[in-house]
Amino acid sequence: MSKTGNYEYAVNSDHYWNNTHVIDSFSNAAVKDYIKEFFEGYAPDRQLKVADLGCGAGRYTIWLAKQGYDVYACDASEGMLNKTKE
Repeated sequence: MSKTGNYEYAVNSDHYWNNTHVIDSFSNAAVKDYIKEFFEGYAPDRQLKVADLGCGAGRYTIWLAKQGYDVYACDASEGMLNKTKE
């Protein structure tokens, strides 16, 4: 079980992954330095396609798109995908 604010959810449940508090915590998290370092070696002008599998609330999807990559994102959570689309 995971506790988010006053709510407790089974981490593998749709209710957890579609919860506004969980979605916001994922979308507001910073892009990890190792992700930035990994993509520094590639030139975005090469129009590389990147698949963000399990994109969550889109923190990496959005960052990669802003860097000039052609990003495709997927996630099992409709709530997380909707946040990514925002």
